[in-house]
Amino acid sequence: MRKPLKSLKSLAKLRDKFQTSRIQNFINKLNRARKSKVTALTSKTKSAQKPKSQVAVNKAALFRGARIGLIVLAIILLGAIGIVIWKLFAGITLAPSVLASDTIAAPIVGDQANILLVGYDSNESYSFVDFLALVSLSVKEGKQRIVIMNPDFTTTYVDGKQIRFRNVLSNSLIKNKPPLETLERSVEIMLGLHIDRYVTVEVNSLPKLIQSLGINYTTTDSVLDNDAGEYRENQLLNDPALVKYLAADEPGPNSKMLRLAKFMKTELESNANLWRYASLILNPESWSPILGTNMSKLELLNWALSVQASQQVQYLYLSTGDAQFVPDLTGGYYVPITLEIDQKIQDSFARNSVIKEQGRIEVYNATITAGLANVTKRFLANQGATIIRTGNYTEKQERSKLFVPEPDKFVNSVNLIKEVLRGKVIVVNEEYPFNHTGDMVLVVGEDALE
Repeated sequence: MRKPLKSLKSLAKLRDKFQTSRIQNFINKLNRARKSKVTALTSKTKSAQKPKSQVAVNKAALFRGARIGLIVLAIILLGAIGIVIWKLFAGITLAPSVLASDTIAAPIVGDQANILLVGYDSNESYSFVDFLALVSLSVKEGKQRIVIMNPDFTTTYVDGKQIRFRNVLSNSLIKNKPPLETLERSVEIMLGLHIDRYVTVEVNSLPKLIQSLGINYTTTDSVLDNDAGEYRENQLLNDPALVKYLAADEPGPNSKMLRLAKFMKTELESNANLWRYASLILNPESWSPILGTNMSKLELLNWALSVQASQQVQYLYLSTGDAQFVPDLTGGYYVPITLEIDQKIQDSFARNSVIKEQGRIEVYNATITAGLANVTKRFLANQGATIIRTGNYTEKQERSKLFVPEPDKFVNSVNLIKEVLRGKVIVVNEEYPFNHTGDMVLVVGEDALE
């Protein structure tokens, strides 16, 4: 009876052991499953976090690279500006023309600068004007204006007689007058415009100047000239053929003036190129010694940058139709017709800002120089001012004065008067003390003649 009982106990032990092992195995499986899930989640978390850290690292590296790039670019830009400034002050050689006196040029006042261009042929015995033009630049209007003048026109400014512009330099030397200043004043009187600066060049130096500027020009007409030779339309020219083409007298003075005007307009428009200006500044030794000018280096740079920024080029030329032909033993000459010229100048130079103000101006001469009020009237009217009366002041005045009780209403008109008188005017914000009907009264004093 004992053996069966022992056997049963053994079986119970085996059963309990088996069940325990099964439970343990189950628990172990659960633990393994849990660990695998935790491991998987941990790996997923790590895998998810790793790209974010890499992106942050990449962004930081990108920002560092951008900062370094900007610093390098700034250094390069500052270096380029430094080279330009160094070239401007060290390389560019500007000197007054040999035809000018030692008079210091008055400061440029206002927005508009008028520059006289003179091309002349000179030797020990004479100086002969071949080319005469006025380039006017208005920064506010973003406009350039070119006036080409026929050197065969005459002026009476030298000694009261009719003298061709071609001969003004030589005649001034003979009469002990400053040649270039006399020519400037003659042009001012003819055009009714003030001149701020000049640029001169000898004709013999023009081929070198054109070469240094890298000018290639396509002809606008056909020319057959005994001296210049034969040129066909749309022919590409550079020095010295270009100089001969522009200087050709055939087929007539009007065609020559139009040819020169088109050339000037084309060059000023093509010069609105920053890279070209940069190349000229970086290589100033090739062109600056050829020029004679009373411009400072800063004025030249400012003018060049303003030309580059201007959007419009307008030109006019004064042809024989703007003058009266007077025959003589030398072949005759042309006397400018003031009314014809004033109309052309006003059509081109009148300032809309001045016209819109509709300011009525009276001008009185307070000097012993006859006709100064009328001359001042032309200078103002040709740029858009409305002059309602001129006359003589009761007594001589040393200083010019502008009486304008409401200056805020006529800002542009006041600025124009300052420009014409080169800043030599005292603005008085009071009513004119005598009878008047104008909004402004200008009393021109002796300082206007300096």
